[in-house]
Amino acid sequence: MKRLGIWTIGLLLVLLATGLAVPALAGSPGSKAIEAVPGSSSGDAEVAELAAELEVADAVADLEESGDKEIKLLEVTLGGGFLGVWGTDNVQAAEPVGKLAGVYGTVERADGTKFAFFRGIWISNDGSMFGYLKGRYADGQFKGTWGCPETGAGGSVEGTYTIAGIDNATAGDFTGIWTTRDGQQKGYLKGTWSPVVSVKREGRFGGRWTCGTAATSSVVDSYGRLWGLYGSIDLADGSSIHYFRGKWDAANDGPHGRLGGLIIDGRFYGLWASHNNLAGGYLKGVWAENLFKGVWGHFGSSAEGRLWGRYGPLPVPSPVEEQTSWLDKTE
Repeated sequence: MKRLGIWTIGLLLVLLATGLAVPALAGSPGSKAIEAVPGSSSGDAEVAELAAELEVADAVADLEESGDKEIKLLEVTLGGGFLGVWGTDNVQAAEPVGKLAGVYGTVERADGTKFAFFRGIWISNDGSMFGYLKGRYADGQFKGTWGCPETGAGGSVEGTYTIAGIDNATAGDFTGIWTTRDGQQKGYLKGTWSPVVSVKREGRFGGRWTCGTAATSSVVDSYGRLWGLYGSIDLADGSSIHYFRGKWDAANDGPHGRLGGLIIDGRFYGLWASHNNLAGGYLKGVWAENLFKGVWGHFGSSAEGRLWGRYGPLPVPSPVEEQTSWLDKTE
């Protein structure tokens, strides 16, 4: 896993924390922050780590946009999550062709500047295509960008959302449109948002990745490891956003880095990056029955390798200690 640039690292859950922000749980868009719901120490730690990841992610995005290497963020507030659908016809009554999922919150820079952000993933109904969407929101309006890591396609997103009143509503709506860069294609997106009430670690995952997409025994000789945690962001309306985050490395002390993304309808969609942010790409596949299996690639390219492994609520053996017989069972 190597090559290419760093622009996509703005997606939630891709980066591992390198500097801890002061985290918080927030209410709904337009409302003030509320206290975190009491929970286990592991849950509190997860909130802190997720917030720190958002800090690093936004710092990278700001660096690319401004060229200022001194930008630092003081605090990241995880506000809540959103779920929705999107369609290829700019008529919201048209049948949707895919789904949306993501999070929103606020950040504050060291210079006192504040802004609200959203980060998420879009997928097609059959799960074959996916991409990211990200941007900012304020005063009932949101604006940002979307992209497809495999094809390089992308464009803009914009729309409106309902602002919660002083009762700190448990849910609200959003509607908008997406447009390709050349303006030749448009469509709609719509859904609901809801404040976060808890963040839970649910288990661990561990496995391997290889170069080459053919499932043959010869490619197992050249492999790397991947491992990490998965969990859920539970929302006030009863829905949940399921995520994973972790690390990858290559055999013999080779390249290494971070990975992360969301789990939607029994499939995972995410991004990976090298430790120095000089390379990055995507990963996707099936996540079901304590096994995961999929492919990875660089941005703008088709799949270049495979990844597979298992997950569960109990500790997973370190991938480096796994035996070939177990790999054969997960092929």
